[in-house]
Amino acid sequence: MHIKTSKLALKISKLVKHFGLNKRLAYQLMIDGFAPGAQEAITDLTFRNPFLIVSTGRTATKWLAAILDQACGAYVVHEPVPQEEYYHAQAISYPAATKPYLYEFRIREMALRIREHNPMVYGEVNSVLRFHITALQEIIPAMKIIHLVRDGRDVVRSVFNRRIKARKTPLYDKITPPILDKFSSQWHTLTAFEKICWGWKAENQFMRENTKLRARFEDITASYPLFSQQILRPLGLSLKEELWRQTVRRPVNATKKYVVGSWDDWTDEQQQQFTSICGSEMQEYGYEIPAIQAVQGVEKVPIAHPESSQMQIQA
Repeated sequence: MHIKTSKLALKISKLVKHFGLNKRLAYQLMIDGFAPGAQEAITDLTFRNPFLIVSTGRTATKWLAAILDQACGAYVVHEPVPQEEYYHAQAISYPAATKPYLYEFRIREMALRIREHNPMVYGEVNSVLRFHITALQEIIPAMKIIHLVRDGRDVVRSVFNRRIKARKTPLYDKITPPILDKFSSQWHTLTAFEKICWGWKAENQFMRENTKLRARFEDITASYPLFSQQILRPLGLSLKEELWRQTVRRPVNATKKYVVGSWDDWTDEQQQQFTSICGSEMQEYGYEIPAIQAVQGVEKVPIAHPESSQMQIQA
């Protein structure tokens, strides 16, 4: 019988924070003493039909993890490791750091959870691991990874409003583009709004180019058939439509008040900045921007109708 060390470690890590100690490191030290070795962890994960759903955030990931956790035989968690944003920021600036982090700690932590709960399917809905997906697929080829995307206008709006209301500089503000990125040399001249736009574009582009499965937020929250097509079937899970209907109406962690309004309320400058940075990536997912033709001189691509959308990319 395995003691649920992961839950105990989380509680202790929260306590040490009150004494000025590092919550993230405290959690890792606790897990390190009880988790299996890396090779054992790989074996454990491989035989538990593992999956990971990644996104930029602001894509109903808490709701998605909660509902998938109710699927028969599944154990699904949402961003379970405290302060894991540190490793997300590290992965952007130093991609080579992703594999050591996964191999030395993270997959071992996953395996510990598997041994504690003994599920048939282990999954995470975890936006923080979005820049770790290439290393994860190399270490655990059996892991299915779904890229969840949402209209960039809604994501940028939500992130920008939360940043204004927070009135502080979060870890993500310290992130800068890789040196080969075209925005790297002009980063210091960009506004906060433009930086958030770049974040949506760069992160979705990376996930799109490194995953074979894709889902759209607008589809899976509007249509059960599309939720089944884009999420359940690729993962081999089943959930009743009634459960989806009951939970999709109750948003979790939603932005309650917006300082910046919807697209039509944006200034012309903001619309042009967004279109210039995000326009081509928006088209990859079938999102239409009214101003895109005037700014970029490219043909418009209409949003696919929810009932006929085919967002899953075949291998």
